[in-house]
Amino acid sequence: MTLAVMQPYLFPYLGYFQLIDEADRFVLYDDVTFIKQGWINRNRVLVNGSAHLFAVPLRKASSFVPIDSIELDPLQFPAWREKFLRTLQQAYARAPHFAMAHALIANVLHTPAERMVDLLRTSIVSISEHMGIRTTSFQRRGHMPAKMLMGKRASSTSVSKRRLVAM
Repeated sequence: MTLAVMQPYLFPYLGYFQLIDEADRFVLYDDVTFIKQGWINRNRVLVNGSAHLFAVPLRKASSFVPIDSIELDPLQFPAWREKFLRTLQQAYARAPHFAMAHALIANVLHTPAERMVDLLRTSIVSISEHMGIRTTSFQRRGHMPAKMLMGKRASSTSVSKRRLVAM
């Protein structure tokens, strides 16, 4: 069995999905410390040929709490979501396959979620399914005891005997 472990990101880069495609089990490493100004809740899209940074609004985000504890800002997120979808509409309406891509992104952003990790998981799983990636299992690390992740004994020797893929 091939195991891949990565921190979750919103709409991650292509290499992230290549890693998922190579794994039998993919674990979202969501119980590590959130990185403010990192890429967990931020990304870029091209708008008029220039990189446009976007960030999902969060409530009380701190670099001292785990990723799986970070909440979406319930007051700002709905307005941000609609503005972001309009930005994509204006920037990419004439692009090939725009309707399909926009529907996929809108579906992810309209999926009910209170915490950032739920939105991240939805984006990763939805895009993986759309790409035809057949990883048998997507799991959140925050919901797994270490012995489940690494086998019967959670030690470095048990990990070294397994095929572990990570970037």
